[in-house]
Amino acid sequence: MPLFVRLGALIPLAYEARNTKEQKWNKLVFDFYPDKGGADEGYLYEDDGETTAYKFGQFRKSGYAARFDQEENAYVITMSAAEGGFEGERAYHVREISVKFHCLKDAGTVRSVTVNGEEVPFKRTKRDTGAFPLDTSLSAPDAYVVGVSFLADVAKEQSVVFFCE
Repeated sequence: MPLFVRLGALIPLAYEARNTKEQKWNKLVFDFYPDKGGADEGYLYEDDGETTAYKFGQFRKSGYAARFDQEENAYVITMSAAEGGFEGERAYHVREISVKFHCLKDAGTVRSVTVNGEEVPFKRTKRDTGAFPLDTSLSAPDAYVVGVSFLADVAKEQSVVFFCE
C-alpha cells in the first residue's frame, strides 16, 4: 500500500512501544522530507499520560519547524524551547533527538550539518527498499538518508542545519 508524504514535511516519531503507558519520550526521531519550496511546522504536546492534571495547565508544548534557506543553500530545522511543564517520570528535561534527512532527488547532497551552530558528524545510510516507512531506524525505502543525533535540553531552542551542494 503506498504511503504519501508531503514534501517539506517534518514528522516527529517515537520509538516502538506496546502501549502509550510504556512509551519513553526521552528519545525522538524527526523524519524530514526536504523540499526547497516546502516548509512545515507543528508542536509536540506532552503531559503525564496518567492523570487529568493537563486540565489544570500541567502539560508542555514544544514547537518545531522546517524550511529551506536559499541564501545558505541549507535546510533549517528549529525545535523551540518547551512551554509549560508537568510532573512525573515522563517529564524529561534532556532528550536524545535524531533527525533523518531523506536525500530525495531535488534536495541536493548534504555536505555538512550543524547543531546549534557547531558542526557535527553525520551518518549516511543507503536506500533500503525493504525498510518500513516512518521507522525510527536510519534506513528508508525512498532514498538514502543522512542522520544526525544529539542530546537536547527541552528548555532551550535547538537548531539543526543541513548544508547542501
